[in-house]
Amino acid sequence: MNNIKEKLKFISEKIRKDKKVLLAVIAGGVLIFALAISEFAVKDNKNQKAREGSNETAQSSNINLDNYSSQLENRLAELISSINGVGKVKVMITLESSEKSVYATSENIKKDKESEDYDSQYILIKSGSSKEEALLINILQPKVRGVAVVCQGADNVYVKQRILDTLSAVLDVNSTHISITPMG
Repeated sequence: MNNIKEKLKFISEKIRKDKKVLLAVIAGGVLIFALAISEFAVKDNKNQKAREGSNETAQSSNINLDNYSSQLENRLAELISSINGVGKVKVMITLESSEKSVYATSENIKKDKESEDYDSQYILIKSGSSKEEALLINILQPKVRGVAVVCQGADNVYVKQRILDTLSAVLDVNSTHISITPMG
């Protein structure tokens, strides 16, 4: 312990006596401080770019949501019409939310004796135009909230039950969220 104190005392005396060493120590401190600040600025800038990219995706997903809903209604109408005893079919679905994009993140956990600090950042990649974008892992399709079916043949209890079972299985929707009505 005394050896360390002696070395620190020797270094501090040398810094006080030699102005060049003092300037080098000050310059080093300023440089370290500047690097730390720039690192935080770069992290914030990368996260901001990733958020901007995800906002652009969200705007285009509203258009895709209508297409998704229409395609799903058409596919369901075709499926239901192929059930024995069903004639003409109209289907309407409501969706719980829009599609969700899942982006890759880098997670850092810093543990101290008293606390745990959690830091998460988007992983960015450069696209062809040298623009940075968040790395997309998956796009989750919107969850179906409810289904309304109006069709010929729904006045038959057995046909209605087959339609209900089919929709429950295909959409993973509780039967209380499915309405089946005979076409008038």
